[in-house]
Amino acid sequence: MATSIGVSFSVGDGVPEAEKNAGEPENTYILRPVFQQRFRPSVVKDCIHAVLKEELANAEYSPEEMPQLTKHLSENIKDKKKKK
Repeated sequence: MATSIGVSFSVGDGVPEAEKNAGEPENTYILRPVFQQRFRPSVVKDCIHAVLKEELANAEYSPEEMPQLTKHLSENIKDKKKKK
């Protein structure tokens, strides 16, 4: 009389399913953000425009100062958005 021990084999590789997945986490890659957690530019648009108007109202273009200015602007926008 044959008894079944409850081990299944996948077709082709001959490795039991229990051994194949033992100790290995399953793939949980997320290709897209959750809908509620997506970045929504429309929410930030008003804040960006306000900061740019305020900071660039009397600014003059200087190629040497642009890296510092863009960093300052982005940090200012980020800080204002975090406060809200």
